[in-house]
Amino acid sequence: MTDSFLVNVFGADINAGSDTGVCKNSGTLTFTGSPLGGYWNGSGIIDSRIATYNASGNLTGIDTLIYVLQEPTLGCLIRDSIFVTVYSPTPGSINLPDSVCINQLLTYSNTQPNTSATWVFGDSSSPVSSNNTTHTYTIAGNYTINLFITNQYGCIDTISRAIEVAEPPNAIFSLDTIRGCAILPITIQNNSNYYGATVYAWDYGDGQTDTIFNPGTIYFDQGPGDSTIYHIHLTASNGCGVATFEDSITVYPIPVVDFGVNYTDSCSPATINFANTTTGRPQNYFWYINGVFISNDSTLATQVFTTDSLDSTYYVTLITTNFCGSDTLTKPVLIHPNTVRAFFNTDIVYGCRPLNVTFTSYVAPNATIQWNFGDGNTGFGNIISHVFDTAGTFTVWQYVDNYCGFDSISQTIQVLPQPDLSFTMDSVNCGNEPVQFSNTSDSLLGVVWNYGDGSPWDSSAFTPSHSYFSPGTYNVTMIGVAASTGCRDTLTLPANVVSYPYSSFVFNNNDGCAPFTLELQSTSTGANYYVWDLGNGDTLTGAAVNYTYFQQGTYSVSLTSIDNNGCLDVEYLNPILVYPVPNSDFVFTQNQPCILPSTIEFINTSTGATNYNWIFENNITTTQQDPILNFNDPEIFEATLIAVSNFGCRDTIDKTIKVYGKPNADFEIDDFLACVNQPITFINNSTNANAYYWDFEGTLPSTEINPTISYSNSGTYNIVLFINNDSVCFDSTQLNFPIQINPIPTSGFTWQAITDTSVSNNGIFQFTDQSNGANQWVWNFSDGSRDSVQSPIHRFYTNGNITIEQIVYNQFGCPDTSEQNIFIDYFGTLFIPNAFSPDAGNEETSYFIPKGAGLSEFLIEVYSPYGELVWSSTKLINGQPVEKWDGKYKDSPVPQGAYTWKVRAIFENGQVWQGMQYKAGEKLKSVGSVVVLR
Repeated sequence: MTDSFLVNVFGADINAGSDTGVCKNSGTLTFTGSPLGGYWNGSGIIDSRIATYNASGNLTGIDTLIYVLQEPTLGCLIRDSIFVTVYSPTPGSINLPDSVCINQLLTYSNTQPNTSATWVFGDSSSPVSSNNTTHTYTIAGNYTINLFITNQYGCIDTISRAIEVAEPPNAIFSLDTIRGCAILPITIQNNSNYYGATVYAWDYGDGQTDTIFNPGTIYFDQGPGDSTIYHIHLTASNGCGVATFEDSITVYPIPVVDFGVNYTDSCSPATINFANTTTGRPQNYFWYINGVFISNDSTLATQVFTTDSLDSTYYVTLITTNFCGSDTLTKPVLIHPNTVRAFFNTDIVYGCRPLNVTFTSYVAPNATIQWNFGDGNTGFGNIISHVFDTAGTFTVWQYVDNYCGFDSISQTIQVLPQPDLSFTMDSVNCGNEPVQFSNTSDSLLGVVWNYGDGSPWDSSAFTPSHSYFSPGTYNVTMIGVAASTGCRDTLTLPANVVSYPYSSFVFNNNDGCAPFTLELQSTSTGANYYVWDLGNGDTLTGAAVNYTYFQQGTYSVSLTSIDNNGCLDVEYLNPILVYPVPNSDFVFTQNQPCILPSTIEFINTSTGATNYNWIFENNITTTQQDPILNFNDPEIFEATLIAVSNFGCRDTIDKTIKVYGKPNADFEIDDFLACVNQPITFINNSTNANAYYWDFEGTLPSTEINPTISYSNSGTYNIVLFINNDSVCFDSTQLNFPIQINPIPTSGFTWQAITDTSVSNNGIFQFTDQSNGANQWVWNFSDGSRDSVQSPIHRFYTNGNITIEQIVYNQFGCPDTSEQNIFIDYFGTLFIPNAFSPDAGNEETSYFIPKGAGLSEFLIEVYSPYGELVWSSTKLINGQPVEKWDGKYKDSPVPQGAYTWKVRAIFENGQVWQGMQYKAGEKLKSVGSVVVLR
């Protein structure tokens, strides 16, 4: 028996539509679901009911839109979804200058990959659809260039760029006038077409230049001659060309008067000629002499000027005019009389030197008067005085000259000699000593002295001395009368009298034990230098001194205080007593050296002492003369003896006392088994010793405390240690059995490159052991790899020189090492995996890891199914790729699927990588796919 029933499934006919793609800048879209009446969910949905959608926000990649509808019969919510892939437009760029010239050909390039470009140049030309094109602007102006870039998804990006199109400059200007009188103002108007980038250079022809656009009014002066033509030049330039324009003006001059005369200073009668050198195109001439009109000729005729007994001046004036103006110039002409007479008087013609004589002239005032006094001196003037400072007879001449006549006259003057006075004294005189004056004059009738301190004039002594009661500078005057002429003279010289120092001092003590140090300190006043006499032939200098007396005795000390002028004073100290010092000394003996307990006897050998104080370590003291100490252990200590005399003088001596005990030789070794050339260290445990001698039997001995040695030959060796303490006490010891030195193997190997038929230059090498006596091998390949087989095969992934190290061991564990350098020729390899699973497995399977070697350049890029670049790498270390992809894009996992990889690589030998081959016979490819498994 059977039965059946009908099941109605609602919602099977709901349809959200087909998957689609949109651009981020495509604006608002509308989606329609079937049946109608539902609502939409999705990141880009603006209105869920009418399904308005906008992708311009932060959307990238795939956006899932869900259409939800409630079934009216049962109230079930039924859904359908579509995938909206949001594509970003590719940004473009325009690389052009800010300005160009008209008719200049420009090249426009779109360098974005997988895009097409449309160019709109902003002039009347049609748009151009091409990634690379050219365009020329034929009209100057400002234009906006628009570039529309469409990528493989149809998304369009727009970029704009402003450009200025300039044309070559023109140059033209106008002048308000082209001629006129100096100083001529010219207004210049620049009529050139102005462009901001154009540079204007003006040259006005008179040395003036400018760079402004419109110079305005420029002033032109007249030239050196008649009319002057100035050429005005304008140069206009920009990046599109250079233009020039030139015009000229004429400047008419104002007259500039100048004339010359053959004489401006002459004797009567004087014939004067004139030369007219006026410039500036004068039209009229007017000549005047002393204000009287003489002529209107261009050049004045010859004139004769005269005078009587006095000078006369004639003023010659020339006035010139033309249509631009006038100018005036006046020049004087001086005329002298042609006769003159010399004559003078004197107030005295005879007297003692120095003789002052006044000469008075009686000559016409227009003459020049010159004097020659006969003693080598001359003078000028109408009335003049002269001092004759030399004895003798002198003829004085007067010369009179007015440039037109000359005369002379003379007079004799008799000058008697003065006495030649001189005296001397010390330059500096101390106030505690009389000043001695020495008269060094000759042939005097008498002498009078004034000492300058208020005391009476002194005529009692030809060579006197004088005492001053106060320091200071005194003007000493000597008046002497000559025996032959009766002429007197006076001589004044300064006498410098200074104060003298006062000597005194203090001291620390005047008696003590030798060596006795005397401390001396000057308390002198007014002194700068100090000399100490120590009473034993020694002297010292300085304000404060210390002196040590090493010999006993009695000494007298004095201080001489001296100032900068050499003045001095002396102070004495008497006596200084220095006492003798005893000599402290002792000897000691130890009975039974190297055997304890023991006693040490101290024997006092001091001299000059009456009391003794012994000090030993551990605060042991005694005043015995010859003490004895007992010792149970070896010891080193200090013994001090202080010896004191009856004056309290003392001497101290310290000696180090060593109590010897018996030495004990003992040592140990870190290993009784060793290899040839292996360092062996000996530990010295000996006591009561300070010198060691090791006998190693088979190698050199040693005197070190803890020596380290090695043996160059295998075998057995006995070791003996000898010790002593100051070569007084001795001991020795020997190992109970000898040490064993084992032989070492000999390391060595050869190598050769192995050719792999599937890979060229593969870096694989065979290493063959050539060692002797080895049973273990360790290989270090210098690339982080090691091996322990006897003859290994190793592959290198770097190029160049490599150091190979082999370490071998024998049955005793003794090693030997050898090294060789090999050269790895350039080779290269590159492997790109085709699948990985980021969520499972180890590192090799959970990352996308390119592997290679010998690379000099490397670029790998991975693209999504929609052409987005999701990962790339260029980093190499030692020719090997070092970066890996974790299957993420912008820190988010990418969906499962196939992704495209692209590789560009160059090996170190310059070879370009041809591509990847996953199966034999496949074509090499530099573009492939990798599957992301999740």
